[in-house]
Amino acid sequence: MDYRTTLIDSREGVNLTVQEAKQMADVIAPLLKQGQSPYQIITNHPELGISEKTLYNYIENGIFHEIAGITALDLRRQVSRKLPRKKAKNYKKRTDRNYLKGRTYKDYQAYLSDYPEVFITQMDTVYNDETNGPSFRHLNL
Repeated sequence: MDYRTTLIDSREGVNLTVQEAKQMADVIAPLLKQGQSPYQIITNHPELGISEKTLYNYIENGIFHEIAGITALDLRRQVSRKLPRKKAKNYKKRTDRNYLKGRTYKDYQAYLSDYPEVFITQMDTVYNDETNGPSFRHLNL
């Protein structure tokens, strides 16, 4: 194996056996159910031997889900937690607004004033394009 492959492989995945994960989950699960944060758990239980960030990663990646039923929803402040840069890159705001030409509310109103007898049905649709992120389309039929 070459150096690069070894370097990448050593930093991927979970560095736990199933038995270690079960022992950790036995400590973590009841404390999370009581409302303690991962920071409090790691501070009060140094025998776990992991950092707060590692605990968050294990919970978010579902390591303890099958063992103890721990999910990211068990974290009290999960909703307000900031996305890491790597994940935040996937959700960029669009700067190119050319896709709105002929699709604005003003265009809609102009069309209605030009063709008042048209039967109108409105439908909202969200398209998810991996390269540009989610987009909203408002269709008038």
